[in-house]
Amino acid sequence: MKDVTGIWVEESDAMVPSQKVRVKMDDKEYETSLMCDLIHPNKAKVLASYADEFYAVTAAITENDYGKGRLGTLEPS
Repeated sequence: MKDVTGIWVEESDAMVPSQKVRVKMDDKEYETSLMCDLIHPNKAKVLASYADEFYAVTAAITENDYGKGRLGTLEPS
């Protein structure tokens, strides 16, 4: 799957119900509240990054071209 997604995930964390983590994308901010992944892009393009908490400045949303298609990860809620 690393070739298809263009990333590898070091860690996945389930968020507690009241916890929110900010994500920055295209000069806008969003919040995620379900899961956060510590993503390491290999070939994937980073579309958005976490803005705070343990994940600050790491990839939150990525996109990778593979074959004739494109695959993305999505975190903001």
